[in-house]
Amino acid sequence: MKFLKSKLKTFYQSRTRPLPVVTTPYRAALEKAQRQYFWLLVCVLVGLGYYSYVFYQNQAVADTLVPLVSAKRALSYPHVLSAQDLTWVEVPQKWLPAGGFTKLDEVVGKTLRRDLVPYEVLVQADIAKNQDPNSITAQFEENFAFTMGEDWLVAKLPSLSRGDLVDVLVTNPKLVTDNTTTVASGLRVLTVEAKSGRKNLVLNLNSEQAQALLFSRGLRLPMQVLVHSAKAPESSDS
Repeated sequence: MKFLKSKLKTFYQSRTRPLPVVTTPYRAALEKAQRQYFWLLVCVLVGLGYYSYVFYQNQAVADTLVPLVSAKRALSYPHVLSAQDLTWVEVPQKWLPAGGFTKLDEVVGKTLRRDLVPYEVLVQADIAKNQDPNSITAQFEENFAFTMGEDWLVAKLPSLSRGDLVDVLVTNPKLVTDNTTTVASGLRVLTVEAKSGRKNLVLNLNSEQAQALLFSRGLRLPMQVLVHSAKAPESSDS
């Protein structure tokens, strides 16, 4: 009887005692790889979630409408802007032009530098800073105002007015051929100033034309003004 009890006790203890677990090197490497893949997947999911959140936040900001100052009607330069000339146009944040205005007081009283069409957004490049709209420099945009004195020419200036087109010709007496050359053509007259009995011709020209005129003046070459005819030539029937 004692022997049977001893056997039963040994059997019971063997059943309740946990069996030892033996981990092979292959199983250990497999479990390690599984843990690495698991955390890699978690990192990828977190990264995708964060990217999606940032993308949709930025998209919402980019689609936000921003009111910008624009022209209510067609405007021609030079023109002093008033509140009646201006209105608001809503532009998405992602399409905002550089230098746009968000306040009327930043524009009212300023002078335009170029023509505007209705509802065109104003930018800083359209505004002339501290400029009188009646000044000479307000009458052109990309070129320069160049003053040529009457003493530059071999003859007195003809009767000219604003908007006339002229060419400037020079002759080099040191050359044997004594050719006459056009150094600047198609120059628009901005104004003709009269000072001390002499006239000064103010022209609208670019830097290359100005350099050619100054070079000719420096060489003291005889200069003359050729005025374009305002009358279109009549067509003759053959």
